[in-house]
Parts: sequence; structure tokens; C-alpha cells
Amino acid sequence: MFGSLKAKGRSMPETKNRSAIVKSVNDITPNMRRIVFGGPELKDFPKGKHGGYFKLIFPDLPHSAPGEPVMRTFSIREHDEAKGEIAVDMALHGETGGVACDWSAKVKPGNRISISRPGMVRMAPANADWYLIAGDMTGLPAALCNLERLPPTAKGYAVLEITSEADKQNLNLPDGMELHWVINPAPHAEKTQLLDAIKALPWLDGVPVGWTACEFDTMRALRT
Repeated sequence: MFGSLKAKGRSMPETKNRSAIVKSVNDITPNMRRIVFGGPELKDFPKGKHGGYFKLIFPDLPHSAPGEPVMRTFSIREHDEAKGEIAVDMALHGETGGVACDWSAKVKPGNRISISRPGMVRMAPANADWYLIAGDMTGLPAALCNLERLPPTAKGYAVLEITSEADKQNLNLPDGMELHWVINPAPHAEKTQLLDAIKALPWLDGVPVGWTACEFDTMRALRT
């Protein structure tokens, strides 16, 4: 989702992919890996995309059709404009992982990968009576970006599903936000734990804003 074309002093819409260089790879928890991308083509990465999405493009995989690279969508966890670097947090799924998980398990600093131009940033509005922000392990990075942007007066619930106790991250939430960690070591087998935890919460007064990033069936049930 990236790439910037310029013509005679005026900026053109981003229409091509960018080449990104892996700068560092670190496990921030046992099941969450942070990968930082940089390189010349990220120096003018668009501002204001923190929390937005983009795609990693995995070309020439054995099961991909010719000329049709496999793509996976991720949230931009951090953007260091001074260094021209963006950080992505990837959940590690072990034996149940797919293309992105296999890649993240083997990636090393210096590796290159193409990334698409950034998409929309979908953050919860700042004027809700109360909030419900929820995410499973894959949606956790985007959920944390939302929680970090809440106004100091925000109240409501943050319900976050993680694989183990060791996957808890230190969060600085508004005093009115109540945090609930849901420990689910087998999310592909036990798919209702996040939903059950949310349904058990008391409904607060006023008009809520819900923001969720989770498995499709759970998302559909939450909307209902």
C-alpha cells in the first residue's frame, strides 16, 4: 500500500508498492513478535497512519498463482517519522499459522519485502458516552492503538484475548477504562471465550461505541 509519485512540484496519489527492509525483529511477549521496517522507500511514509492498515506482499510462494502474490493485512503499530521506520506486531500461531506466521518465524534483519500503500485509519471516536474495545491476539495491535488514543475521560471496557499470561502487555489506560484479559491458549479450537467475556459485562448508561478486531464469527455475534 505504499509508493509515492511526484510530478513537477506536486504530489501524486500513492499507486505502487514500496520495498521495505527489515531493521529489527524482537519478541515483545512469547506469542507476539515486533518487526521494524525501514529503508529509503519508507523515508516519506505518509504521516498520520499509526493504527491504520497495510499489506505485506509475499511473492513467488509455491501455492500462489503466477503473477498473483499472497498478501496479508497488518496494523501499523508505530511510526517513527524521524527514522523513516514503521513497526508491526505479529501474533505467532505455532503450528496453526499460515504464510505470514511462517515468514515472521524466519525473518532476519536485512531481509526485504514489498508493502502496499497505507489504508484508512479506523479509530474509535473521542466523544462516546462509553467504550467497548475488544480484540483477539491477531487484532491486539490495532486494539492497543485505539486504547492509546482514548481521551483521559474515557470510560468503558477493554477486553483483550491473549494466548498466555505472559502475553499481557503494560497498558496506560484512562482511569475509567476497565481492563479484562481473556487467556485462551487454543483460540482456533475454543472460539467463544472472547465473546463470552464481553457478554458477561454489565451494560453501562449512555450510548456506547464498540470497536472490535477479532475472528469473523465472533465479530458477527458481537454486532448482533
